[in-house]
Amino acid sequence: MKHHYYYSKQQKGIDNKTKQFVIKKCLKYIKRNKVLDIGFVDEVWSKEILKKGCQLTIIEKNLYRTKIAKKILKNKKLVKIIRNDIEKISLKEKFDTIILGDCMQYIKRPVNLIKKLKTVLNKNGVLIITVPNRLSMHRRIGYLLSKNKNHLWLNDNEKKLGNLRAYDLKKLKNLVKKASFKKYLIDTCFLKPLSSKQIERWPDSILEALNTVGKELKEYCWFLYAICKKS
Repeated sequence: MKHHYYYSKQQKGIDNKTKQFVIKKCLKYIKRNKVLDIGFVDEVWSKEILKKGCQLTIIEKNLYRTKIAKKILKNKKLVKIIRNDIEKISLKEKFDTIILGDCMQYIKRPVNLIKKLKTVLNKNGVLIITVPNRLSMHRRIGYLLSKNKNHLWLNDNEKKLGNLRAYDLKKLKNLVKKASFKKYLIDTCFLKPLSSKQIERWPDSILEALNTVGKELKEYCWFLYAICKKS
């Protein structure tokens, strides 16, 4: 795991700290009682879901991260952890909320997956999607400085992590519409002006200010999120 992004100082530090902004935006839309969380790195989503008293099912394909999930959540009675590929597994159980937190960029057939998940949502259920914005301010600045188009699509590190695509507001909206969701909200949060390494020592007050300013510069924010209602 050495030199890997997941469980690195950056991932556990500044990136998780800024991720809290988009999680807070989505929390109010989580419906009880049964929640499916797809993909696991750490407990940033899980602990918030469990605070609501929800029954939580986690599906994670990677063996190492599945073991981490079982270790971290071993004493949680309301948690079920399954090691499987969400694109291949046959889902028989229905859920009130399904969360795709920062994982759609790894999915081979995103429209097919969203349609599949829609069928296992209960009536009035909610699908929550969060993804990075390929047109965020820091990526735009990186492109202007380097003229490397990968700053607006997928850079080498992202490809090494298994990213297959990148999203912006238009692409996320098209994904939701192709999956035939008629009721949805798409929004953004947290204005990220520089790379994670460059802002990792910034005080919380500045990060909070950037999150507030991001409300006025939505297309330049770092996080995209979609709240999709089944009916």
